[in-house]
Amino acid sequence: MKKNDQYYRGYQDGQNDASADPPKPRDFRKMGVSWKYWGSMFLEIVTLFTYRADDMLDSYIQGYKDGYNQSIQAKYNPQKVEVINSENTNKSNTMSTVQSLELQLRQLESLKHFLDAFGKEMESKMREYNSRVEQLHRDGLTIESYKSFQEYHLKPTNHKIADIKTFLERESIPYVSKNIEATKSSLSIARSR
Repeated sequence: MKKNDQYYRGYQDGQNDASADPPKPRDFRKMGVSWKYWGSMFLEIVTLFTYRADDMLDSYIQGYKDGYNQSIQAKYNPQKVEVINSENTNKSNTMSTVQSLELQLRQLESLKHFLDAFGKEMESKMREYNSRVEQLHRDGLTIESYKSFQEYHLKPTNHKIADIKTFLERESIPYVSKNIEATKSSLSIARSR
């Protein structure tokens, strides 16, 4: 087994210890040379063995330290980010902000138009509903069924639609209008930059 093999083994052990969550403290107890090394060295002379073993242990320790340090640095030190040309970046951000605000303004105005039309559509559909019930009465619906339908279906539906329309007029549409004005103000500021 070569010195490079021991460095690589140490490097891997160091990386594994540092990559654990939480990182394990440095531990050089695994630094003994592997069994593969012992088997290959069995036949060599003891003095040569001792010299090579010390060199390989030093190589393992160096590899362990390198692997551990690089793994810790990658785990806990975020990469540095530099802005190369802040003037172009600021112009780009401003243009992006303006475009985003313009899109938001169009969407809010579209929502306001929809809410206005929705309230009018509900009124129209309620009138249509009332006229159909009247037509049923004219076409032969019994007076008891007609009065029951008026009392238990048309009145509650009229009240609910009136409540929804009132909510739209007092809450939803003013809220959207307020957001439209705020967006116009923000857009004006963004364009002036």
